[in-house]
Amino acid sequence: MLCVWRHGANTSYAIHREVLSLHPSSSLALTTITTYLSRLVDKGYLRAERRGSSTLLTYVPTVAFPDSLRRETLRFCVDYFVGDSLSRQILNDALSTLPVEMETVL
Repeated sequence: MLCVWRHGANTSYAIHREVLSLHPSSSLALTTITTYLSRLVDKGYLRAERRGSSTLLTYVPTVAFPDSLRRETLRFCVDYFVGDSLSRQILNDALSTLPVEMETVL
């Protein structure tokens, strides 16, 4: 996500190159990055778009960095300190104060 937030909309090829430049010892394949990006699309963190007649997908962030960090921190704290039975209700109550686009991600 940091690569997408840093550079905005980009293809899986460009994101793969960025990941490898940041972590030269990594041996992540393009297919691994593409799978990860598609999972982020499924979760609502990214949106996949086709530009023109190209078959390549361009991935666009749908969540701003501070909002995502706040949501994930809150989710971790609730799960860690409260547990499963009550955590979903507390999380939903706390997240009701976030912008509408954040609620659709969950």
